[in-house]
Amino acid sequence: MPDGLYPVTFSEELNHSDKLVMYCRGGGIYSYKANTPIPPSIKTETYTFDSAQSVSPTTTQPVNSSTFVVSRRETQTNVTNAATTATNYMSFDSTDGLRIASANPSTQNQRIQLTSGRIDFYNSSNTSIGAINGDVARFGKLNHTYVNINGNDGDIDIYKNNYLKAKYSSNIILYGGSNASGANPKVELTSEVLRMYDASGNQRFEAGATNGVIIGNPSGGRVTARNDTGVTIYDSSNKKRTAVDASGLHVFDASSTPVEVALFGSTVGTSGTTAFARIGQDKSSRFEISPTTLRAYTGTTKYFEVSASGMT
Repeated sequence: MPDGLYPVTFSEELNHSDKLVMYCRGGGIYSYKANTPIPPSIKTETYTFDSAQSVSPTTTQPVNSSTFVVSRRETQTNVTNAATTATNYMSFDSTDGLRIASANPSTQNQRIQLTSGRIDFYNSSNTSIGAINGDVARFGKLNHTYVNINGNDGDIDIYKNNYLKAKYSSNIILYGGSNASGANPKVELTSEVLRMYDASGNQRFEAGATNGVIIGNPSGGRVTARNDTGVTIYDSSNKKRTAVDASGLHVFDASSTPVEVALFGSTVGTSGTTAFARIGQDKSSRFEISPTTLRAYTGTTKYFEVSASGMT
């Protein structure tokens, strides 16, 4: 029987066989494949063989089959192709593990390398451009720009020339500069507040719902702005020196004691009069100024008053 052909008995209907078949007719050898419709030549006579076996003619063409038998020749071809692929693109040793790359010397450095617990990706310059090591994945070239993704804690780190530039964990942090000691300015964003730090790690800016906006050192010289207390200026000793709120402008001495207050359109002093401005402490020595009157007080005692009608 020729290689790759499947023998059948002549009692089977050749045009309905689900096997690769060979039969003899008219001095020729014919083979059919099961999943390929083959219109047979239709004969009206009956083929008669020894032992009184016969196959009656039919006018039905073969039908497609959902299965077919792979010949030995086809199987050998598949095995050969697989071996060629493994030979040309794969190698293994105890040091480098499994290497998947072309056998061509000009491109063999561009590869995937699998060792125990680790996968590395290399470019044509034999430089690692990515790696998966356990739960940590890196994308990009070391000593250049790359991203680290940590599957354990969910952190994502972005590096430039090995300096951390951005970090995402529970917060988002952006780094500036390239100080190897890590003393670089940064911006930190949480779910509630935005903060900025200088290269020495001192906070210089904050914006959030709780403290409002803080410009400067939170424990030293700064300006704060809040919806409830207005704008306040503190000196380097953390003393309040100036404040602006709904009642006006307030000025304080080094002990945070009010020394001058200018109130616009408010009722001030014990006199209950309306003034546009007041210079001096409330209920202390002061001037009160309105569009028509200037008054001078010591405590609750009025020294004088100047108006359009004169001085009293």
